Amino acid sequence: MNFDFTEEQTMIKDSVSRFVRDEYDFDTRRKIVESDEGISREFWSMFAELGWLSVPFAEEYGGVGGTVDPRPLLWCLVACWRPQITLLSRLR
Repeated sequence: MNFDFTEEQTMIKDSVSRFVRDEYDFDTRRKIVESDEGISREFWSMFAELGWLSVPFAEEYGGVGGTVDPRPLLWCLVACWRPQITLLSRLR
């Protein structure tokens, strides 16, 4: 079984890594998580503009035709950059 990333997955991984490093730093994420809403509609709009939200959907539905669910890859990358913030921090 081949566990290497496909070219498409590598592009997504690199895109998310750059974005998290350059635009979505720890302090930014902490402020979002600690806000009343707990999310940032602005950032979710950016995720959509970057095409990340359409990755798992078939092209006929406006997606990019991903055949493997990329969410674990995306969330793993975000989690790797935000180890101090977990879902448990929202349960206080």
